[in-house]
Amino acid sequence: MTTASPGQFHIFDISTGLLTPKLLKTFPVGNGAHHVAFSPDERLAFVQNNFLGLPGMGDGSVTVIDLEKRQLLRAWIRSKTRDSTLTLLFCCLNGITMQDINL
Repeated sequence: MTTASPGQFHIFDISTGLLTPKLLKTFPVGNGAHHVAFSPDERLAFVQNNFLGLPGMGDGSVTVIDLEKRQLLRAWIRSKTRDSTLTLLFCCLNGITMQDINL
């Protein structure tokens, strides 16, 4: 789950039910955090930081999070057009790995 302002990505445990989620961890990500996609092996989360192109709600970056280690990977993939939608789609469809983004 994401929040746009401030930009955050949250991991919840919903094993006790959807109505009683337990917050496990919150990561700071770019302002305007919106869509999340996962690598094919479900190890990485890619957070799109551009909420509908609204002013102050995105810098066109994608934040990469290692879900197994529950670590924010200090990698920001920026789109030259400041629209991270295509960058996010490319990463997910191509199974981008940590080696591919030079971590």
